[in-house]
Amino acid sequence: MNIITTITDINSDGYGVGRTGEPPVADREYVCDTRNSSLAGLSCAFVGRANEPPRKVIFVPYTAVGDCVEVSVVKQTKSIIYGELVRVLSPSPDRIVLDCEYFGCGMSGGSVRCGGCDFRHISYEAELRAKANFIKNAFIRIGGFEPEFLPLIPSVSVDYYRNNVQFQVCKNKDGELIYGFYAPKSRTVVPHKNCKLYHREFAEIAEKALEKVRGRIPKQICVRKGHYSGEINAVADRQTPLIGARDITDTMCGLKVVISPNSFYQINTPTAEKLYAVIKEFVGGDSAQKAQVQPASELLQTAQTCSRSATTQKAQVQPASELLQTAQTCSRSVSGDPPVVLDVYCGIGTIGLSLSDVAKEVVGVECVRAAVKNAVVNAKLNNIKNARFICADACELPENIRPDVVILDPARKGCDFSVLEKVKNLKPSKIVMVSCSPATVARDCAILRQFGYEVTRVQGVDLFARTKHVECVVGLTVDS
Repeated sequence: MNIITTITDINSDGYGVGRTGEPPVADREYVCDTRNSSLAGLSCAFVGRANEPPRKVIFVPYTAVGDCVEVSVVKQTKSIIYGELVRVLSPSPDRIVLDCEYFGCGMSGGSVRCGGCDFRHISYEAELRAKANFIKNAFIRIGGFEPEFLPLIPSVSVDYYRNNVQFQVCKNKDGELIYGFYAPKSRTVVPHKNCKLYHREFAEIAEKALEKVRGRIPKQICVRKGHYSGEINAVADRQTPLIGARDITDTMCGLKVVISPNSFYQINTPTAEKLYAVIKEFVGGDSAQKAQVQPASELLQTAQTCSRSATTQKAQVQPASELLQTAQTCSRSVSGDPPVVLDVYCGIGTIGLSLSDVAKEVVGVECVRAAVKNAVVNAKLNNIKNARFICADACELPENIRPDVVILDPARKGCDFSVLEKVKNLKPSKIVMVSCSPATVARDCAILRQFGYEVTRVQGVDLFARTKHVECVVGLTVDS
């Protein structure tokens, strides 16, 4: 049984959503309306039979806000329906003509489609609106925050922007080696040569790399290109170079960097430079920080007074000491001296090195040994003397430094609780979080709030045009 529904929102999985409850449509068993609701921090839709109260949520991929669509039921539980788009009955103004024959699923006779993109069916302006809502929904609904949300920074390029692609490799039914992206929620490799996500020459490089494969078939071939240097390599399973040198060089924020196959490097260099500019702004002093100078000094005086009186009132000793620590932390944040920056999950050091000109010292922590070696080399290449790098797990942060600012740039899964607890014990005056998952960073910020930090502002940066992913930078300060 198919469903007719009107799409009213897009959730963070890229699925269109809406809600039922309006008068029944003639000759239709299911109807929908245009109200909004939420489930687990996501916008969603409720579906019910005509003349019955709303009772079910429906998620439909490849739809746009304002679409009236016919949907087939793929899976359902007591409260949720997962649908597949059958046809668009009335298109949204956000819809555009598809520019990729491999995009979408279930819209062309059930043929297997590529899972590389999520939003090739809507305008980029509509995509940016959806991503701005992803960020707001995560912080408001998951974290319970109401910070300043700065306007989302768009990608410098919408097409052909990826400088790094991991092609999945397998044999087709004829025994030929093929490469491509996985189909959505599948391990089926969809081969194609005209993808608009990555640099145009990557398909040709991948084909040449496959011709050089001998013996065991690699699971992946990673093709990487320096945006400014133009250097290209292709490496099988992040170990065996097939084309070009094992390491390549590039420039990020004016700094020359060496990148090894196992090291993380942002996939969208020009937009990443905008991201790093935001991080630098969040790390550096601003008018809001300067406004705290007098309150911090007053707090310090109050703490010292409390400490003196605590000799006769023992019950006040602990509160006074805590107040003194808070005052000293606030004082460090407004002293005007360059900050000591601890860069956790530092990779090859690009964020920390880009801050070296505004920091007293940068200490990077990274568990991938090859990336740490790159970071050390990158500091030397750029004659940066105030940066050092440590190969260690994030939960083993050095205790012999007193950072003013801690930068956390974890993988999509976010930070372990033990890492956030370590950061708390270091007592930085400011924390800057960088994440490609608004939901997990909002969760982590909620934990940091329990440790005395408050989210002040959030800046989204679209590093991943035409996909559901979006980067965000979060500024946290001590809640004094």
